[in-house]
Amino acid sequence: MLTSLFYRRLVRRIYIPLPDSEARSALVTHLLTRQGPSGADMLKRANLEKVVCMTDGYSGSDLTAVSG
Repeated sequence: MLTSLFYRRLVRRIYIPLPDSEARSALVTHLLTRQGPSGADMLKRANLEKVVCMTDGYSGSDLTAVSG
C-alpha cells in the first residue's frame, strides 16, 4: 500500500532532446511561414543557415518565442 502511494506521487520526467540543425531549420521555416507570405520570404537560405547556427542549444519553445 505504501509503495503504490509513493509511486503515484512520484514526479514523472521525460527527456526530450534539443532539436538538431535540420530540425531547427525546419522549425524556423515553419514558424515564419505561419506568419504569412512575407514571413516565408523573410530569410534567404544563407541567412537561414546563420540563424540555425546561432540558435544551437535552443529548444522548440525557445524558437517559437524568438520568432513570435
